[in-house]
Amino acid sequence: MQRNGTYGLAQAGDFDGTRFRGLAPSLLPGGVSDPNGERRLVFVGDIHGCKGELSALLRAVGFDTRRDHLIATGDVVSKGPDSLGVLDLLIQLGAESVRGNHEDRLLETYKTLRKSSETLPDTASQVESAATTSHGYHKDAVLLRQMKPAHLKYLREMPLMLRIPSLPQVAASTSEYVNHAVLVAHAGIVPHVSLERQDPYFVMNMRTIDRETHLPCSQPVEGPKDTKVRWFILWDTYQTRLLNANNINVPLVEPMVVVYGHDSKQGLQLHQWSRGLDSACVAGGRLTAMVLDAKGKEDMFSVPCQEYKV
Repeated sequence: MQRNGTYGLAQAGDFDGTRFRGLAPSLLPGGVSDPNGERRLVFVGDIHGCKGELSALLRAVGFDTRRDHLIATGDVVSKGPDSLGVLDLLIQLGAESVRGNHEDRLLETYKTLRKSSETLPDTASQVESAATTSHGYHKDAVLLRQMKPAHLKYLREMPLMLRIPSLPQVAASTSEYVNHAVLVAHAGIVPHVSLERQDPYFVMNMRTIDRETHLPCSQPVEGPKDTKVRWFILWDTYQTRLLNANNINVPLVEPMVVVYGHDSKQGLQLHQWSRGLDSACVAGGRLTAMVLDAKGKEDMFSVPCQEYKV
């Protein structure tokens, strides 16, 4: 294991955002501000600028701003037809989102453009003349040109990880209930490594972990002889070990359920210690939400999505 965890291994630039944030106590279902247990948390997978589908999903879950809090797993923008509309709706609802790789890329593009000019470029030729090797740079720059200060502020304030403590009114210790802390991250978390030492790049981009080196990777499993394995398989195994150890000894590390997005090719993934909610909305799949109530019960909702060119 690396002495410093995975931090800095990717060498993908400095992360200058908020690495870790806890859910506001007033928003916790069954918490001090919700003695009757009426609040719900609504987690939604990668939206990718699909405002129409997001609105349909919110109607499907019966979203009510008086009791519900929306949390996105990142990649709320890019690829789809209305990224600004999605941001406007999230801001209007007081929703939270962790930072995805697409938000991170947009912010990096913004910094590059600001270095080359005091204002964002007005024309496509100006965008194309900027020195960069980033894939999708042109589309990012055009989108940034359309953004208002409130949109950029919202992107900057997205934390890398969002932690939700165990629900005070959790009902039971069964597979139908979430009775442990929840961590929201866009792509994944490396087991055996503290949250403080997770490399931001991999939290936003990882898909697998090498079984021999124990290092994360952004690439998928590539055949039966590949030494990589989906990260959530190792995560689930590790969390089960933590739970069993804590049942015997004094608890040292609390197991956590990770809610994530990013890996649309895997589709919806529901496991004991992880929930993968990216169901390929922008590619003609579905947009999925997990609704968690004050008793720890979770319900899944999804709506069909139009296929957009990406």
